[in-house]
Amino acid sequence: MYSRRGFLKLSLASLGAVYFPLSDPFAQAAAGDIDPHFFFQFLIPGGMDPSYFFDARPLDMKAKGLMQNYLNADPTPWDATGASTLATSLVDPLKAFKKNFSILNGVLMSPGFDGHDQNANLLLAGDPFGGESFIPHLNNLGSQKTTPIDAIQAGRIFSNITNEAKSIPLDANAMVQLKSHLGAEKSSDLKSKSDAFINSRYNKISGGPGQFAQTTHDLQFSFQGVPGLSEKLTNIKVDVDEQDPDIAFFKIAFDFFKQGVARSAIFTTSDISIDVHAPGDCKKVAESYAKIISKMTNLFKTMNTTPYDDKRSFMDVTTFMVASEFSRTMKQHNLDVDQTGTDHNTLNNSVLVGGKGIRCGQIIGSSDRATASEKVSKAHATMDTNAIKIMGRPFDFEKGISRADLPDTFKPEDYLAIGSVVNTLYSQFGVSKDKYRVVARNGATAPLVSTLLL
Repeated sequence: MYSRRGFLKLSLASLGAVYFPLSDPFAQAAAGDIDPHFFFQFLIPGGMDPSYFFDARPLDMKAKGLMQNYLNADPTPWDATGASTLATSLVDPLKAFKKNFSILNGVLMSPGFDGHDQNANLLLAGDPFGGESFIPHLNNLGSQKTTPIDAIQAGRIFSNITNEAKSIPLDANAMVQLKSHLGAEKSSDLKSKSDAFINSRYNKISGGPGQFAQTTHDLQFSFQGVPGLSEKLTNIKVDVDEQDPDIAFFKIAFDFFKQGVARSAIFTTSDISIDVHAPGDCKKVAESYAKIISKMTNLFKTMNTTPYDDKRSFMDVTTFMVASEFSRTMKQHNLDVDQTGTDHNTLNNSVLVGGKGIRCGQIIGSSDRATASEKVSKAHATMDTNAIKIMGRPFDFEKGISRADLPDTFKPEDYLAIGSVVNTLYSQFGVSKDKYRVVARNGATAPLVSTLLL
């Protein structure tokens, strides 16, 4: 475990090593020369149960022994454009922000892998075995980084990501220490003899062919960018009077955006356990979900009330996504609904997407087993031999609505999957299409959720 001093050294080393382009195009965005666009990922690790949120089920299903419901209450309709859904009382605090997001229900994760890490990898990297997270991809204009840091992060991410070098963990206390350190230490000065000599050596080595020369070239850009980056970091505001550490992080993230230091932020609820297999834990999980909803409410409130400029809030210039790696089963096999936990379900998920560029106030997609009497497709029955899972319904991408047919065989292209959600975000940020995700390995590109876009 790192001490605070050790963490600070690590943070400073990371910041000093990032690529800082001399042209700094995103500084122009902060000044209003180009259209600003940021991204906020609200990540709920552990496998969220949508039946406690925006994909709830009637209490009648518990009475008939099909599904646990430890709230012991009937959900109510959530009014929105498009398909209807049922929501529990837990999400009532989010009603004030209905105009800020859309709900995607019935989102397919990995039908072939059941683990947390594998589906977190799928969510972030598009592959159950890991790879490049989509979040740093949002920070590129062509091959050029738009900000020196891809993202700042609060909380842990359990995944196998290979492009995290320019994403840094940072909380309010660490930021205070970092600002103090930067204020006390002299930044590099390219006019000084020593720094000019170092820069000349970079020039000498970076001129040749090969990977070593290219790496040296990147280091030179980093070295030349340190004075500007130090000044930007010193200008980051920290509300030392803010008592809620989550809100403090949100505000710091938004100032990182405004200063042109980072384009994305990642916030996880890794401190709240929702992976409730044991019946006793499952009976108390509503308390955990209430805490998560409180954090979401604080995020949306802070985004709406924190100004980006004199005309826009950060809700106006930031796209966000709220997601977990998968959902939960209705109950555990051969256990009574009054004495059951829940297991992993990768055939269904719920995702919230909102903010800039998103057509908000919609419900897109849906899941099956919405009532006790509903029959599922043969494709579903084949994937769920114990009959304990909810599955996303087939989806018509041209119309942007769920299909009513019941397929005999499972085909990934028939469903709204997480790859389409990420590709839709890619389209908003101008990411190169060679990064787009495919429906299945070596398959076609996952289609966009066009009804989600303005």
